[in-house]
Amino acid sequence: MKKRTTSEMMLLILSAAAAVLLSPLIYLRYVNGEFLMAVVNAVIVFILCFTCCYVYLTSKVKTAKILLMIVVTFANVTAVFVRDKPHLYWLYPTIIAFFYILSERVAGVFCLTVITAVMIKLLPTATFVNLLSILSVSYTHLR
Repeated sequence: MKKRTTSEMMLLILSAAAAVLLSPLIYLRYVNGEFLMAVVNAVIVFILCFTCCYVYLTSKVKTAKILLMIVVTFANVTAVFVRDKPHLYWLYPTIIAFFYILSERVAGVFCLTVITAVMIKLLPTATFVNLLSILSVSYTHLR
């Protein structure tokens, strides 16, 4: 048996557990008539399984971390755009996952991306100047 690093084990367990836990949601969303969310969940489960297999076979953690966080970003933004405010509560655990898995600078970029996308959806009346001021303040904290 191959000796695996903590980072490898974390990614293997996280991606496998998330794929198993999200799998029933595909069926539930399909039965409830939420076809777009069922497709999104199916894509997410497929990418999670791919990430798990990729890490297991190659032990390349850095690429898998980025791929996994892109999937989490995509899932959060899509859920907020499709289902609106109830899925906003998933933003907090996502931000924690970013900082737990990625370096601070990369996690900050992912957080800025997710928050900006969600803000564009939830605050359509925000002026362009307000958006730029919020983004500039966020950017200065990343440096």
